[in-house]
Amino acid sequence: GEAVILDRNRFNEERSAAVATFHEIAQEPVTVVSTHLDVWAEMRGFFGMAEGEAIRLLEFEALHHALAVRHGGTVAILGDFNTASQSAVLLSQEHQRLADLLDRLSLQRDPQALRHFLPRSSPRLPQEMTALGFAEKLGYRHAWQELAQPMAPYYSHWSGQLIDHCLLKSGSKKPRVAFVGVYHSDASDHLPLVIDLEF
Repeated sequence: GEAVILDRNRFNEERSAAVATFHEIAQEPVTVVSTHLDVWAEMRGFFGMAEGEAIRLLEFEALHHALAVRHGGTVAILGDFNTASQSAVLLSQEHQRLADLLDRLSLQRDPQALRHFLPRSSPRLPQEMTALGFAEKLGYRHAWQELAQPMAPYYSHWSGQLIDHCLLKSGSKKPRVAFVGVYHSDASDHLPLVIDLEF
């Protein structure tokens, strides 16, 4: 395994990703990446949410370039992206109801936590200008999009948002996604993602 530095010394932190490639579990290499994209830019920077999304996009770009030098196989990038998937809201009536509830409650929340509660009606960058949108342009897909019946978890964070993600980019042998969910625990403000891949 190795560490890939995504962003050096922004707000006295280095953002990185842990990368491990496995050669024994499939007919081609499987690279698993754990990351945590920027959390501070919109609160400590000058341009709010736009700055946070731009920093996260650049961090994902750095990760993508570091992974591009590897030869083939499936790539699974998992972790806290600090941005919600706008497409997950459209999956079901339950997803829509939760999003509507969060919009109504967002005005009662601490302004410092606004990034996790920004109402959908508020001005925001289009999805394609976020780390998730950029990842989709590069050919990555949410693991839940690969299920036989696509269904994302409702949330992965105490805010009620789905901000933890597993993005897949398949090589020549596409894995079957058998399960995507979260494990309920009070060990963190985030819930661990559980992904079953079959090769």
